[in-house]
Amino acid sequence: MKIDIDLNVNVGLTAPAMALVERLLSSVTLPVPSTPAPAVSVSSPASDTASDAVSAAAEEKPASKPRGRPKKAAEIPAPTEPTADEAAQDAEDEAAESAAQAPEADKEVFTLDSVRQAAGAYAQRFGMPAAQADLPAVIGFDKISAVPEGSFEAATLAVRRATAENPKGHAVLGVAA
Repeated sequence: MKIDIDLNVNVGLTAPAMALVERLLSSVTLPVPSTPAPAVSVSSPASDTASDAVSAAAEEKPASKPRGRPKKAAEIPAPTEPTADEAAQDAEDEAAESAAQAPEADKEVFTLDSVRQAAGAYAQRFGMPAAQADLPAVIGFDKISAVPEGSFEAATLAVRRATAENPKGHAVLGVAA
């Protein structure tokens, strides 16, 4: 009979001390009883619930596999063709939904990033010095980050208009005069 003792538990021993304990335990021989001893579990009062759960789990039988062929899945009826009235109603519903969504899809959403992109286009067309000099007057604020949320659309459109119209008469970069 062999007794396994887990010495991997950290009990504060150094490696040489652990080696000595292992060597001593390996030399110990215990008498072997002629009849197998019943399994005994030793537990402390604090671990009674844990040992009960372990012993209960050990006594449970594993779930048996189902025998025979698996059952056939319930047949799903084939979809039926919609009637002319249903098809007409579906077409009307789709048309109404697409009409309701169409104005939302065409409407541009203005954000601070929209103002920055418009200012970038102005700087590309007329140069950074022109953009730094002109844009505070065009947007009405000292810097782009100062534009309040309610003014994003007006500032973006003003910068786009200034880029297209060139009210200051700047030379367009990349175009020979």
